[in-house]
Amino acid sequence: MGPLITRARFLSYLVGEQEIKMLRAYAERELGGGFDIRAFHDEILRNGPLPLNVLNAQIRDWVAARKRDHRGIGDRVVSKKSIGL
Repeated sequence: MGPLITRARFLSYLVGEQEIKMLRAYAERELGGGFDIRAFHDEILRNGPLPLNVLNAQIRDWVAARKRDHRGIGDRVVSKKSIGL
């Protein structure tokens, strides 16, 4: 039973590694020169272990927020939620 668990664990790590590499490539492509590997790693680790679909959504939200933050103040979209209404 031990070797089977080890193989299953290896497979889950391998799938997770591939997902993180894909998310990194996505973030690099979307953020261009604004991509910060340390900030990316911090975001990956921020909520601890997550299902991959949740991590994917978290990173895509993080990329969108970073893109918004790097726009000029005149380009910002203000919503009722963002100003507490």
